[in-house]
Amino acid sequence: MRLDYINTDEWRFERKFFIENHSEAEVINSIKQHPAIFNGIFHSRQVNNVYFDSLEFKNYLANMEGDAEREKIRVRWYGERFGKIENPVLEIKTKMGYLGRKEYYPLKAFNMDEKSAKFDLLKMMVRTKLPRRIRYDVRSLLPLLANSYMRQYFLSADKRLRLTVDTDIRCFQIDHLRARFQKQILNRQSIVMELKYSSSDEIDFYAREVANNFKFRVTKNSKYVGGVNEVYFG
Repeated sequence: MRLDYINTDEWRFERKFFIENHSEAEVINSIKQHPAIFNGIFHSRQVNNVYFDSLEFKNYLANMEGDAEREKIRVRWYGERFGKIENPVLEIKTKMGYLGRKEYYPLKAFNMDEKSAKFDLLKMMVRTKLPRRIRYDVRSLLPLLANSYMRQYFLSADKRLRLTVDTDIRCFQIDHLRARFQKQILNRQSIVMELKYSSSDEIDFYAREVANNFKFRVTKNSKYVGGVNEVYFG
């Protein structure tokens, strides 16, 4: 899906750390001792996503093969995974190397039953009266994966760098024919930390120095790709 409205001012760098064999306490302690002086902001909350792709896993394969321009399409909400889902958002995320941007479309609230996973994205978008172009682009996509995790938020003292830490990562295979969650994988051993900042070259140079001060290494990581690997090919 080509995006024809890209505003380069909205792009940001995203550098991820896929951390294993370290506890959450060790990761948080490393953040708090960092010379950039990261402080907690906002409150930790559960993030829930449902990812949409073609039956041929087109977006998954583009990410696996390292295409220059990659895309993820998901519905995201915060809080409880089931019940009445308030303030869900359709997100179209484009990545080019370490650069990423999102386009957001608020959706109407819906109900999620623990024994079902009714994600008719086209109907949801019609109810919300989203642009015809968006409805056209996603008309053949299906909900193939869901995940959830707890996210903590940090901001550097100079307010130029944001940092998120994701723990308790769970992913679910969605059986779109029977409208239910079919398989759950819980990964308590892995933590994903992400450094986010503007696309300025000057800030990127500074941020790389900040990243190098962590004992964890920047790695390529996608929760969608990792989830598909776990529940479909694991």
